[in-house]
Amino acid sequence: MENKNMSRADKKIKALESKYHVGEKGGLRTKYTKHSFFRLYRFILDADRTPIGEDGIILKMADVGLYLLLNFMAEDISPNDGAKIAILNSEHIKMLIKELLNKTRTDSTSSNRIKESFYRLEKLGLIKCNIRQTARTTFYEDITIPFKNDQLNSRDGFFKFPNFDMHTLLTNIKNGDRKFGVKEFLELLGVYTVACLTFYKEYDSKTDKSEIPLKNGIVTVSTMASTRYANRIDFTFGLKLTGSVRKKGIQEYMDILEELGVIVSTPIRENGIKFIIYTFPRNFGQLKTVIRHLY
Repeated sequence: MENKNMSRADKKIKALESKYHVGEKGGLRTKYTKHSFFRLYRFILDADRTPIGEDGIILKMADVGLYLLLNFMAEDISPNDGAKIAILNSEHIKMLIKELLNKTRTDSTSSNRIKESFYRLEKLGLIKCNIRQTARTTFYEDITIPFKNDQLNSRDGFFKFPNFDMHTLLTNIKNGDRKFGVKEFLELLGVYTVACLTFYKEYDSKTDKSEIPLKNGIVTVSTMASTRYANRIDFTFGLKLTGSVRKKGIQEYMDILEELGVIVSTPIRENGIKFIIYTFPRNFGQLKTVIRHLY
């Protein structure tokens, strides 16, 4: 009888709680207060808007993925000086990526993909490093990730990524049955980064204004953008979603992230249009707010 009297929203929420065991021992975590974080500076989202320099450098999704990985590996120096990656240079990081993906060798295409990402990040000032050129390759050494940028700016400052989430994602990639190429792996991390950094605002039914920041990285995927949660991840980095990312489709990337245990999805129908909301376990409570609003 209780189920019969439940609202559509409560039935949806209960189904998600049952599916993901939210709040239960061994289930998805909804609070991260006891876990350490690493900080990602949000001016990464400004880097796609204007090509910088004579070369017209613009970021691609794989570059964003490498940026996330470097942030995860770096240790904070100070809020003014940024974070630093101890000892490792670009060749070491390439070998770590190869090991993570269980590859016995890295072909020239994959090596060039990583090298190109380092080049773009350095040119845009998203990383600072010494560059050593040899006859065979280019080494990016003494890598520092600044928390300020002369040309890029984000008024929203830092976003905290839980170390727990990244460990989960990378461990599941390494130990899972799904096999990733280097470019696909970096693109997947890039989609995860942009999804987390794309903040939405809660719709206020009383004032009919969207002024309350949820700051939870809710991402909407649909054939049409939702009117109330309008920005979609492929709009945010639309210029970058070419080639394999566009062919694969954002929804498939998001589904892979759900399979790897770092996001939760729920289908929603609004005004006859079916779309999917993806969110992150620590923000499950805010996902409930979205569901209750839509239903």
